[in-house]
Amino acid sequence: MFESKEIIQIVKENIEGIDDFTVIPMINLEAAMKETLLRIERGLIPSLYHWTDKKTKYAYHYKNYGKWAKSIFLAAKYYYTDEDEKTRSSNSKSSCYGKIARYTWRNNYQYLINKLNEVVSLLEKKLNITIKHKAISNYTSIPEKVLFNWSGLAKIGKNSLLINPKFGSYFVIGEVFTDLNIEFKDSKGISQPDFSICRNCTKCIEACPTDAIIENGVLNINRCLQFISENLILIDNDIREKWGNRLYGCSTCLDVCPYNQKLSPTAEKHGVGFVGSGFNLINIIKMDDKKWNKLFSNNQIGIKNRLAIIKNAILSIGNLRCNDAIDILHKLLKHENDIIRAYTVWALSKIEGKNIKDTLKSLLKKETSEIVKKEIENAIKSID
Repeated sequence: MFESKEIIQIVKENIEGIDDFTVIPMINLEAAMKETLLRIERGLIPSLYHWTDKKTKYAYHYKNYGKWAKSIFLAAKYYYTDEDEKTRSSNSKSSCYGKIARYTWRNNYQYLINKLNEVVSLLEKKLNITIKHKAISNYTSIPEKVLFNWSGLAKIGKNSLLINPKFGSYFVIGEVFTDLNIEFKDSKGISQPDFSICRNCTKCIEACPTDAIIENGVLNINRCLQFISENLILIDNDIREKWGNRLYGCSTCLDVCPYNQKLSPTAEKHGVGFVGSGFNLINIIKMDDKKWNKLFSNNQIGIKNRLAIIKNAILSIGNLRCNDAIDILHKLLKHENDIIRAYTVWALSKIEGKNIKDTLKSLLKKETSEIVKKEIENAIKSID
């Protein structure tokens, strides 16, 4: 059996690219599981997730990993760089520009998984053993934040995200489940987040564009712009108006957090899945499969429904009133997907106003989708 301090020391002395690291036991997650079950009951987790009580219990018992794992390595990767808007490509310098949330500028999740596998290889060599393991990052069916909150590497803030005094919230997390026997002296149980790290601050709650943070540490995911950016769903007009020019993700609650205001932009600018801070929205819609795959296949955007990203582009184009996008939007009125057509109607009505009224009336006579019909009717009313 190995001591946790020994493992941590070996990793910190030999592995570069991991900004914080610790080792914890397979702690009992029953108390945290009950909180998630309650949130399902309250309707705060979208039905789109199909997140049932059964799946919750499976996740909080570590899925299949619990059958063999005896310890968990936890790691954090800081991602705050000095790139900012300088990362725009030359063809993105236009008014029709969509922003990508900072944590998605590169694939820090895959980078961290690679590093965690490197950790295991190092330990196998140093300790002369074979370690059964599974490295994961951004793996939502395992309660990662609960594990980190327990470990002390970070604490859950009022926006439900992790905060570390050194890295703020600008870091991603990853874990390795292992069959390594490690001696742990601390056997404390799970306790609910106390949000003491936030003190009296409520800036994230006040700044959330859609009021998705309904109480300390409790998020109504249905209204979260991050969730909306990942999925091909229809949203109400009031949320559309608050969308701004997002192409993917939302980091408003992170960006206003006091812990993120005086950070040093010293994070490594690794090349894993790099896409930068945004793109020309028209180019995103027109992009062929070959270029799309080249750009996003190694970035987390690439694993999302491509139509969800196109939906985001249409929303942003409407909010930006991009006249240059009128031609491509008219082509999208014939798109096979109902939701894409519905958003296109909304965007064109925002840009063209009364000039599109006759086109919309003609479309209404031919349209077979009820959701698109409703969108056309609402657009005509708004124009009148």
